[in-house]
Amino acid sequence: MRRFYFTLGDGSAAGMDDYIGNIRGARREARAEAIRTGKTIYINDLRNDDIVDYVTPE
Repeated sequence: MRRFYFTLGDGSAAGMDDYIGNIRGARREARAEAIRTGKTIYINDLRNDDIVDYVTPE
């Protein structure tokens, strides 16, 4: 299992808990938050701090 954390476009924390699991689950969590806030949410891999995906509120 992988651990992901979420940020906003300016690099600040998205105010979400880290997600432990696969990328599909992380996308699901990010999509719910993007829709709730109306902001793009970036999904980051905790192992190497790379952005692995992002989700828009659309």
